[in-house]
Amino acid sequence: MEQIDALFSVWSAADRPGCAVGVVERGELAFARGYGMANLEHAVPITPATVFDIGSVSKQFTAASIALLVIDGKVSLDDDIRRFVPELPEYAAPVTVRHLLHHRGGLKDYIDPLVDSGADVADVTTSAEALAAIVREHEVDFPAGERYEYSNTGYFLLGVIVERASGLPLPRFAEERIFRPLDMRATHFHGDHTELVRNRATGYSLPLGSTRVAIDTSDWEQVGDGSVFTTVEDLARWVDNFESGAVGGPRFLELMALPGLPEDESEIATTYGLGQAHGSWRGLRTVRHGGSWAGYSAQLLRLPDQRVAVAILCNVAEADVLGERAEQIAELVLGDRVAAPAVASLLIRNATIVDGTGARRRRGDLRIVGDRIEEIGKLAPRSGEATLDASGRVLAPGFIDTHSHADEGLGEHPDALGAVSQGITTIVGGQDGGSIAPLADYFARLEWAPTSVNVASYVGHGTLRGQVMGDDFRRNATAAEIAAMAELLDPEMAAGALGLSTGLEYDPGIYSSRQEIIELARVAARHGGRYISHVRSEDRQFWDAIEELLEIGREAQIPVQISHVKLAMRSLWGEAPRLLARLDRARREGIDVTADIYPYLYWHSTLTVLFPDRDFDNLETAQLVLDQIAPADGLLLGRYLPEPAWAGKTVAEVAQLRGETPAATLVELIRRAQLMEASGVEDVESVIGTSMRKDDLERLLRWKETNLCTDGELDGRHPRGFGAYPRVLGRYVRERQLLSLETAIRKMTALAADHVGIRDRGRLVPGAFADLVLFDPAAVADRATTSEPQALSAGIDRVWVNGQVVYADGETTWARPGTALHRPDTRTRGGP
Repeated sequence: MEQIDALFSVWSAADRPGCAVGVVERGELAFARGYGMANLEHAVPITPATVFDIGSVSKQFTAASIALLVIDGKVSLDDDIRRFVPELPEYAAPVTVRHLLHHRGGLKDYIDPLVDSGADVADVTTSAEALAAIVREHEVDFPAGERYEYSNTGYFLLGVIVERASGLPLPRFAEERIFRPLDMRATHFHGDHTELVRNRATGYSLPLGSTRVAIDTSDWEQVGDGSVFTTVEDLARWVDNFESGAVGGPRFLELMALPGLPEDESEIATTYGLGQAHGSWRGLRTVRHGGSWAGYSAQLLRLPDQRVAVAILCNVAEADVLGERAEQIAELVLGDRVAAPAVASLLIRNATIVDGTGARRRRGDLRIVGDRIEEIGKLAPRSGEATLDASGRVLAPGFIDTHSHADEGLGEHPDALGAVSQGITTIVGGQDGGSIAPLADYFARLEWAPTSVNVASYVGHGTLRGQVMGDDFRRNATAAEIAAMAELLDPEMAAGALGLSTGLEYDPGIYSSRQEIIELARVAARHGGRYISHVRSEDRQFWDAIEELLEIGREAQIPVQISHVKLAMRSLWGEAPRLLARLDRARREGIDVTADIYPYLYWHSTLTVLFPDRDFDNLETAQLVLDQIAPADGLLLGRYLPEPAWAGKTVAEVAQLRGETPAATLVELIRRAQLMEASGVEDVESVIGTSMRKDDLERLLRWKETNLCTDGELDGRHPRGFGAYPRVLGRYVRERQLLSLETAIRKMTALAADHVGIRDRGRLVPGAFADLVLFDPAAVADRATTSEPQALSAGIDRVWVNGQVVYADGETTWARPGTALHRPDTRTRGGP
């Protein structure tokens, strides 16, 4: 019990949704427990009697209804479905009931047209009649029987067939023939959403970047492919029927055990039978199904030969790991009855190894076992071990992006293509003073639904300030408000944050006093954390901003890092030696100051950042911006919602269109954007500004304490989000020879890890996590540009995260092995 509890510890808090777990052994409910809350608003805990929507796990009940009708002689598995649904078109290859059961009917999944129409499927009003119309309007995707393709349409139609063959709607048929005879009192097909459901859990979503949001599906009426509501207690009764045959008898059990045809003709390990997938795990026969819908997730795993089943029902939409959790529970229950897990082993041979430490490259082999590097050297393959010939390729630690905004897009892009395609295996978010809060919920979300990259995070000062001061932030905080921010920071650090981040050129951080930052940095320091800052000015008041950063490090006794260090003003150009001398002197004085950088002469931010005094209507300030910071033809609009056609144009081009001076246009662009923001629209505008000089960038890049970063997004307009790391390897290592390969890799890996406090990553050493990148040093290069910011780089062959391939042959894989990285003294799983 304690071991099962440990598996659900992150989901068992009193302030987040969770799961009910049931274990059935030999027909009896041997374990049943609830974790987390069924209803957050009313603080109702989950129990084994809590009712959940089980999504597509429902399909087995639809299939069971068909099986009973086959036994009754009212349906044959080989009937043409038009016998029951004649209004369907006459397809060239007849579609049979068996085809629908096995997902081989070729009928387009009705979800696809809804998504293509731009509708939010969870919110759309959908009736059986509407779905039938969708089916009639679309041709088959392939001839029936040709291949397997999962289709909700097929099971919706099976529900229609049940009604027409029996004379009873599917919900009533299942009630009379299955649920009531098995005493499944809490179970029903939920087609009538005006019906009250006792003990129902509220469905929630945990999107990255926000707190939980309940999803309303009160208008979703169809059944067949989903919509069964049940409990783990009732599922135990259902599982027992697979042994007792109380409903249906031997013929029913025989039909329900039909495995179907292989999902892939070349892979016979898994087949789809009657509403259940048949396969194997650890050499044991399995029958299983998962489901996810509208704030709910479910998994039912049966091991029929061992007479063991595991049911997990959750009220979180993003619970993508339930299959893995069910297997872990089964392993605990079976003990020595199940074979020890086969630990995946891979030998990468003949690679040019650059280990991240700065040591010279060497030829050798590297073995991955599970999620760790086991050994490096001249290694012989083991019996049955997978091997990969890496001749002519460099094998390096996965790159660590110490300043990333990819955390904001992982919910929509869990494959993290922009990151992994350039060799990044760990991203560090919470930058520029903005973080996803509360961090404990963010990390829990990553536990529910892992992504392809590891994720660590700082706590954003601006986020704390916004929580305490709200809209009244255009002033210094009071002592009481600073104390309130500190109280919010403490649990964030305890949750595993790396430290505190600021964005002092942005609202609301720009209005903070130096003392405010020092007081909060002391809180982070007390937890062993760090401080990273988009400093208060990267142009007009640059030197004061650097001194402020150093003072924070000195007073708070905390390591400090300059985010995306740059000299972004004409009067600062050529001052890189002065800056580096000041930073070196500070390090000699005992201030642990470091920096990260991206390899571009242009930045990506908002137009308003150009006006530190927030005098947006001041033409003199606008002209100063154009004269000293970025010229009008060097300010490229990335996004501009008030006039979308201007996106991709420079301020100079817009000024020409409008027939006015660039300064007047700059002022007008901000005015119109702010009007739209005042109406509640977010992310109204962005700009890419060219403000740096090449010799400064190169000097800063070469500094011994500068590591690489992207400052990029997964779907942003700046090419750094897809090209920063290959750009350094191609342009600054191979072509310009500004850096040796070993030095560049160190700046991307070990040095980056040290600068943010991540352990067991960033170095190729035995025992470290197997985050790796394999690339061609002769071909690696960035391709992303301002006009094609998401063009994939060349030369990145393969990327592993925690021992699993996440990128190969120019594509991401389905693997989601990334984990949340916590500061070392808060968690051990996954580092840092």
